[in-house]
Order: sequence, then C-alpha cells, then structure tokens
Amino acid sequence: MVQLENDSFNKKFVTYSTDQIEARYILTPSMMEKINALDERSAYTVSVSFVNSSLYIAFPLNKNYFEPPVFKTLLKPDLLDDDMSVLSFMYDIIQELDLNTRIWTKQ
Repeated sequence: MVQLENDSFNKKFVTYSTDQIEARYILTPSMMEKINALDERSAYTVSVSFVNSSLYIAFPLNKNYFEPPVFKTLLKPDLLDDDMSVLSFMYDIIQELDLNTRIWTKQ
C-alpha cells in the first residue's frame, strides 16, 4: 500500500503498487488533483488502474450502453442528450488527465 502526500486523495482512494517510486512518479500532485476532480464530477466513485503503459478508468453507470432499446426509438432528444452527456464526460476525462500526452513510455 502506498501512502501519498495528498490527504484528500488518500481518503477517497487506496493506492497499491509493487514500486513506491513508480507510483509517486505516475501519481504526481497534479494527477491526484485531476483524479479527485474527476471523481467529484462522477455520480459514483471512479476506479483508476495503471498497468504497464496503460491507464484504465472504471466508473459505474446506471444505464447499459451496450444494449439499446429494441422496440423504442433512439431519436428522442432526452435520450440523445443523455448519451451526448456521457460521451462529453469521457472526452473531458481525456482532456482533464491530459491522456494524449505520452509521458510514461516511448512506445
């Protein structure tokens, strides 16, 4: 278990690593603040995992987005607004965490 410098991050998340130095390299103060902000925007607690050179983010949703309604139209504005809101949130994650910048590997 890794104890990090950000107390609010430590209260929300439990950090495990086999390498304390690498965990601190990845979870910079800025990254921890961004993950905290992401968690505050989400209705439920997010889970974040760094495996090799990949970042995995999981957050529970109250709707199954892989099974659209079969006998209902998808062209209702409220349904489209809900879907666009989720897509916007996921796009914001990429922007907020600056995931387009490769900092961990040269691959």
